[in-house]
Amino acid sequence: MIEDISFGYDYDEESKVLIARPLIQDYGLFSTFCLLLSATTACHAKCGTVPDEINFGNSLSKFNNKENPIDLYKFLFKIDHSIEIPKEKEFHVGPDNHHTLYTEKTIKGLSPFFKRYFSLNEETLNVKKALEAKYNIEDKNRLSVIYRASDKWTDFGGFLNMGPGAYYRLAWDLWHKHQDSGIKLLIQTEDMGVADWFCRSLHGSFITETKIGETNSTTQPIPSENKDVWLRNFVASLYIHAESKILVTYSGNSGYFSALARGTSKDLYQEHSFTKNCKEFFFSDDT
Repeated sequence: MIEDISFGYDYDEESKVLIARPLIQDYGLFSTFCLLLSATTACHAKCGTVPDEINFGNSLSKFNNKENPIDLYKFLFKIDHSIEIPKEKEFHVGPDNHHTLYTEKTIKGLSPFFKRYFSLNEETLNVKKALEAKYNIEDKNRLSVIYRASDKWTDFGGFLNMGPGAYYRLAWDLWHKHQDSGIKLLIQTEDMGVADWFCRSLHGSFITETKIGETNSTTQPIPSENKDVWLRNFVASLYIHAESKILVTYSGNSGYFSALARGTSKDLYQEHSFTKNCKEFFFSDDT
């Protein structure tokens, strides 16, 4: 047993089982999954092997039924053992890799790990197909925008990120540039006002099954009921966004997740305000 192979996970090297630690059972939705992805790369880099099994335990407890908890990793995903991991041991990403730039090198390097451990299981894949049919978005000629509202800005003592205006300006430019091709806009956000604005002004769609109800700028985006159903819809929606012709996303766990599911940085627009100094956003005529 290698304790804490990577933040939040232990690895039983003999049985090749990756085990979620109780430390992270209350962590956020995609932060838990991104930590898992990082841990698989750590197993490969440190041991030269990768897990055959994931023991997710009671992780994502905020999304689980406390009286009758289920393994939410297996509820959503399956391990695709047919995906081979390259033999090179150098490639490993840390637990905060979602707060870096999503380069082609990073995405391609992580792609085998992501495809192996985050392949949608049959039930989740069926939900994805049902959503595509319901919203008439089987055609991948789409412009997807993922704008994170709610409490994202509270991370890291004030995580720098832009408001919806910047996303709208970019989406407006891209939508009009590709309008003749019949491109459709798809918006993902916790802010229903933003979703409504995008849908009305750019003739877009919002997958209502991912709506979380009332929220504000400091609340965590967690639905109040039917959490497992919501979770499957939300994960399926991120894979839909990943397959769009153009993807505009914030920097953070679920945006990172969608970028990895996409498998390439081509036509991917990532907000990178987090790389700036906060004073770059303010003017002071202090002479």
